[in-house]
Amino acid sequence: MPRPDDEIRAMTTEQRRDTAALLESLSPEQWGQPSGCEGWTIHQLVAHLTLPYTSRLTRVVREVLRARGSFDRAADRMARADARTHTPQELVVILRRNLDHPWSPPGGGPAGALSHDVIHSYDLTDPLGVPPVVTAARATTVLEAFRRPHLKGFGVDLSTTRFEATDADLAVGAEAAVAQQVVTAPLLDLVPLTTGRRLGTDGAGPATVGG
Repeated sequence: MPRPDDEIRAMTTEQRRDTAALLESLSPEQWGQPSGCEGWTIHQLVAHLTLPYTSRLTRVVREVLRARGSFDRAADRMARADARTHTPQELVVILRRNLDHPWSPPGGGPAGALSHDVIHSYDLTDPLGVPPVVTAARATTVLEAFRRPHLKGFGVDLSTTRFEATDADLAVGAEAAVAQQVVTAPLLDLVPLTTGRRLGTDGAGPATVGG
């Protein structure tokens, strides 16, 4: 049964609080380190995370039009600009002031907002080599909200691949009988695996892949 929206919103608040606590512990050198989002530093990624709290919709629309309809190019431009405008400390303050902000991605609802914060948290913790700031409940909520179109942009085909948790009764993707590939991993590792952030097939990740 899906979780109630108010429960998911509470999870999003907790996720933002935990992310802010992580960011407060970082050194200046870590803020300049590459993040898990290609081309962005940790500083630029956090500028992206706080975009909903620093910018009006008119700015986003203007930048998307300027990028000829590409939200990815617009997001990249805005993240770089906002990282130049705001120091790391200012961005953490902005995040803390907006723990309960009602923003959600277009059409995403509360689960979309939680997914955005959870997925990008791995783009912080993985390259920094620190444990995830995600709970099992938040990871489960995000994974259960995934549908095939959600992961298309990450290069993950849920129609042929099945992801199974080794420490929880949870699976995402193709049915076992038709799956061409089965990836097994601990629950907290499934979010970065299903979103293409860890390959897990060459010894670089924790997953076991079977045909």
